[in-house]
Amino acid sequence: MVAPEAPDTGPLAEAAAAGDYRAFRTALAGYEEWLRKRVGRLVQRIPEAQARVGGELLLGDVVEEVYLNAFERFTRRPTAVRLSEWLEGLIDPSIRALLRHPDEERDAASLARTLRETPAR
Repeated sequence: MVAPEAPDTGPLAEAAAAGDYRAFRTALAGYEEWLRKRVGRLVQRIPEAQARVGGELLLGDVVEEVYLNAFERFTRRPTAVRLSEWLEGLIDPSIRALLRHPDEERDAASLARTLRETPAR
């Protein structure tokens, strides 16, 4: 599984600085399939997470949590690290956050999806 080519990070930085989650997610759209596969593989390596998949832990929520964490931390991202490596490094903390606070994190992921899916005005 190969990560997609890194997008121009200028639009990502601009979206993060402006607090525009929709634009941030749109700029990272090419990572969606790759990230879902990486999330699935890493969930399998955490027995507690694997046991909860399909019940209180949905892979889509983990993916959205990774994007949310990336959005919140993007302006502090080490630029020497490839974007795909940095995103992959956010998967484990995102899974663990969902395991510790499933309701809060699921609500945040749901809100993020709503913001992303709401038509721009």
